[in-house]
Amino acid sequence: MSRSGVYISSIIPGFIGVCVFVFLSQTRNLNAKEMSGFTQNQKTQQNKPDSATIIINKYLAALGGIEKLESIKSLYMEGTINIRGQKAQTKVWTIGNHAARNEFTINGFTNWSITRTDSGWSYNPRRGQKFPEPMTADMIKLSQPGLDVKGTLVDYKDKGYKIEYKGIDQIEGSDVYVIEEKLNESITKTFYIDLDSYLIIRVHTKSVTKNKVTYSNADYSNYKKTTDGYMFAMTVGNINYKTITVNPEINEAIFIPKK
Repeated sequence: MSRSGVYISSIIPGFIGVCVFVFLSQTRNLNAKEMSGFTQNQKTQQNKPDSATIIINKYLAALGGIEKLESIKSLYMEGTINIRGQKAQTKVWTIGNHAARNEFTINGFTNWSITRTDSGWSYNPRRGQKFPEPMTADMIKLSQPGLDVKGTLVDYKDKGYKIEYKGIDQIEGSDVYVIEEKLNESITKTFYIDLDSYLIIRVHTKSVTKNKVTYSNADYSNYKKTTDGYMFAMTVGNINYKTITVNPEINEAIFIPKK
């Protein structure tokens, strides 16, 4: 599969918005049609599956199977990101449900963000920042799905997420299943899953804070399987990954901000 990317970070779709720097740098304004998460091409599925769970299970199988996904404890990802026409190097380290660090280097400056389950910090010397600054409570809350290295659709019931099947839509001429996942009152994701491959080709995210509502899209393409059987989208939005390592040893010191 090969489709142009639109937005955001993440390899496994639950891993969207892994770090706030990448999230903020790539969010774009969407029109009213895009805000809904659907297009005018959406239609009712004639042969409706028994449940959204069947579609999700086939999606998980396409990624290598539930046992493979359950075995993911940590991830390291490296690639390039296009930021307003400029190419930057990006690196992401994540320990599942614990912490994530995102770095991107552009014009000689290395910017980073750290997200933990209860705290977070960001550092952007490009904007004259001298010291790391703590994230707001809203930013920390919105970044939590990025700590889920297995993906939010894995064991979604146990995590307390609500799933709803929305029918069939079209993305660039391809029919897709539409699955909505409500993580909490702040985050709702809509997954567009290809009818043939059962791989996700787009994720629409609605994020709600006290001050505003943000809508964003992320396109997934260039899926590749690793030698040990894991399937990843190597192109996610405007990020092209060249390296993805499953279960690397990560020094937790990188999740502590240094002044």
